[in-house]
Amino acid sequence: FDAWCKNGKPWKWFNTNNVGNSGDKSIDIHSVYQLVSILRQSRRGLLVIGNIRSNEYKLVADFAKSVGIPMMVSALSAPMRFMSPDDGSAVIPYAEHLLKHPHIKLNLKPDALIQIGHPILSTEINNPQIMKHVEHHVLLHSTSSRERIDPNYSLTHSISINGGNMGSFLQSVKKELLNTSFH
Repeated sequence: FDAWCKNGKPWKWFNTNNVGNSGDKSIDIHSVYQLVSILRQSRRGLLVIGNIRSNEYKLVADFAKSVGIPMMVSALSAPMRFMSPDDGSAVIPYAEHLLKHPHIKLNLKPDALIQIGHPILSTEINNPQIMKHVEHHVLLHSTSSRERIDPNYSLTHSISINGGNMGSFLQSVKKELLNTSFH
């Protein structure tokens, strides 16, 4: 609220997709609808991968390919950089090096940035020249609330997915997107 009041920063929508004590792995459908709505409105979405579990690499890559969004991978999930397009990968390998080129930096204008995992260490991906075009910056993460998740105050949505439920959440988003026309 403070960033919105004092600096005119975007209002942030935070939601936690909690897993109950009984091991219930249900998905918060409101969070799914929020992300689906953002993806449907987006013309130039970009998926950025921070630190995620190695067992989520393939799930995230399949999600990116199925919804047609290119994926930039930070150093914290570096093994994803070597995923072959034959494996269904939408990875732009070594994106932080490409983003140093002035022509690419000038013309990359994502309107939605979907960040899975955090933090993003690359200053090239978090560059203000790129971020100024982003209308929706969504963070999907599984983290403790004590961790600092938005040091640049760029997030518009934060969805905390507890209990290792990222794959199920992305499957629900993909299913909802595919039920109706996308793009």
